[in-house]
Amino acid sequence: KVFTVPWRGWAARGVVEDDKQSGTPYLQLIIAAVNLTDDLTVFQADAVRALLEFKWRAFARTVFTTLLLFYLVGLIATIVQAERLIRVLVMRHGWASGTAEPDSLEPIWYKDRFDPAYESCYADWDTAADVWRGLTNCQSSIVWTYVLTFLRAIFFLVLEFVEMHNEGLRSYFHEYWNYLDLTNSLLPLVIDLMILFPTTWESEAKGHALANVMAVTCLVAGVKLFWHVR
Repeated sequence: KVFTVPWRGWAARGVVEDDKQSGTPYLQLIIAAVNLTDDLTVFQADAVRALLEFKWRAFARTVFTTLLLFYLVGLIATIVQAERLIRVLVMRHGWASGTAEPDSLEPIWYKDRFDPAYESCYADWDTAADVWRGLTNCQSSIVWTYVLTFLRAIFFLVLEFVEMHNEGLRSYFHEYWNYLDLTNSLLPLVIDLMILFPTTWESEAKGHALANVMAVTCLVAGVKLFWHVR
């Protein structure tokens, strides 16, 4: 398919002047103007539609698909991590059995009574090392969920910082959806830090606090997913 462009450098990463590429790309200038005026009619212009289709076919589709798949893996890891941590909280605090006594715990997630092999699940966790040892003993899959959620958070947080640098702080924080993106990148890090603090596991109230943060994290991650694939 042949694309025609209104002038040289129309689809470049920057404005072409005197055979040199510099400045802000035309598409970014258009988007900035739309954000200021809320006038979307420019996207009906043949030249702009051709530019968008060209970029989509050239690289944007591949980038979008790759980021979407990576995000889906991270989202699944976030959901699995939350479910596994809830299991640990149930085991430690007896939410299902109505008692906090380890000897009589019958968590809803297990048909058999307390297995001595899980003794570290009920032990006192005084250090981060004790917490990690206990968690991996209770739910070994927490290891890979921790790694994937951490990588997802760092990766998309870096993308947000890049966007901040490119757009400027004022322009970045003027867009309300950027708050959602930033929150979505920070919450998994908050959970990863919370679960390593021994104080998080000291009482049922703090366990509920962790569960609430995980619920909000899954909700925000789901909203972001549906917003970007709408």
